[in-house]
Amino acid sequence: MEKALKIWRSLEFSSNPDTIKEACEEVVKLLKEIQSSDQIQQSLKWLFKRSYIKDHPKLIQQAFKNISGDIFNTEQMLSFLSYLPPIFKSDYKKKYLEMQIKERSNEIQDKYHTQLGVLYIENLFELRPRDKEANYEQDPKRDEIKRLRSKLRKFLRNGKSRYDPSTLLGKIKDSWLFEEEIVLYGKENNHT
Repeated sequence: MEKALKIWRSLEFSSNPDTIKEACEEVVKLLKEIQSSDQIQQSLKWLFKRSYIKDHPKLIQQAFKNISGDIFNTEQMLSFLSYLPPIFKSDYKKKYLEMQIKERSNEIQDKYHTQLGVLYIENLFELRPRDKEANYEQDPKRDEIKRLRSKLRKFLRNGKSRYDPSTLLGKIKDSWLFEEEIVLYGKENNHT
């Protein structure tokens, strides 16, 4: 296993994009068989540095799925992802938490549901500051804002989402996310 990973990772200097693509895909497949958290971290670091993987989110999701939770649990993965460069950190954490909640909703702790909600909110405020007015039709990032806001709304209204409404309310209170604030006040009243 270790030798196979080493060979695939050595192909990173290839000038052939197909070779890089194949190397990334093979390393993702091998993640299923890795029994060492150190090897998982090395392989993930290698993958996340490849430009090919950044353009293929399904491959990232497959990498996350292939990692055994017994060897590398949710807390370890989030800790590892926090060391990534800021440009990738939030996106990969979001993808990982989405996948974990979708695949293992009943098993995953409530705090991870809350973390995902916080990531959605923080990403929205990066795209449009919290103190701006709600009308963003003229905003050049409007499509991205609409897509992410829709994702947040779906998450907030999903009966299987087990987030802490008070924490999320603290993040969006008195912002342009007033519709989401209303949903959260409703959820908060159901929890008290």
